[in-house]
Amino acid sequence: MAGGAPSSPLIPVISPHQSGDPVGDASKAWQKLGWEPKTTFAAFVAEMVCEDLKAAERDELVKKYGYRTMNCHE
Repeated sequence: MAGGAPSSPLIPVISPHQSGDPVGDASKAWQKLGWEPKTTFAAFVAEMVCEDLKAAERDELVKKYGYRTMNCHE
């Protein structure tokens, strides 16, 4: 995105503790600091899903050997 504003500065931020449609707006960081995201939103979501799957697999392995895990996954 060099040389121009981010094509979509609004990034959804989802939290079970918030109501409404919260979004993060990166346009101020772009305007004041020249900051540009290095990761696309799709790549960011893919990375989060991959990490969630690894955590779920780890928890299942722990349970398989008779240990308990904390239920902290959404």
